[in-house]
Amino acid sequence: MVGAAFGFGLATAALALAPTYASFAVLCIPVGLASLTMMTAANATIQMSTEPEMRGRVMSLYMMVFQGATPIGSPIVGWIGEQFGARWSIGIGSVTALLVSVGAGIWVLRHWHVQVRYRVATRPHLVVRYLDADDGAAVPVPAVRAARAEAERELDEQDTQARTTAA
Repeated sequence: MVGAAFGFGLATAALALAPTYASFAVLCIPVGLASLTMMTAANATIQMSTEPEMRGRVMSLYMMVFQGATPIGSPIVGWIGEQFGARWSIGIGSVTALLVSVGAGIWVLRHWHVQVRYRVATRPHLVVRYLDADDGAAVPVPAVRAARAEAERELDEQDTQARTTAA
């Protein structure tokens, strides 16, 4: 979800800088993809992490916040577009999306004890590991650091093995 938000920020930044109508139209595709990915992931996460008897109430609050922010943000974006132009309104929205996604990513890394690493061994791919205990209990910071160090060593060993077999 955080990755989709970051991708949305990047795609809208490219959209704000699009020099022609044709490039703008083509760049709308990744914006839509990132937007739908983010909305679907958020919706699924909220529904799957909520008790069944509370799901309706929680989803109503989620939709109220999701759709209810429009009356607040739309006049601001409209004013920016009127004063500075459409590119600026898209660009400022892009900067906002990037800042929020980076902030959320930092929060996730600190509080959810996940490790994200991009590997370029035989083929590029993204590795995400959850480092908490099996029972889901909070792990003390030194234990998290030790688990991260161990995961780093394992990934480094896998990279080394992949390079030697590829060579």
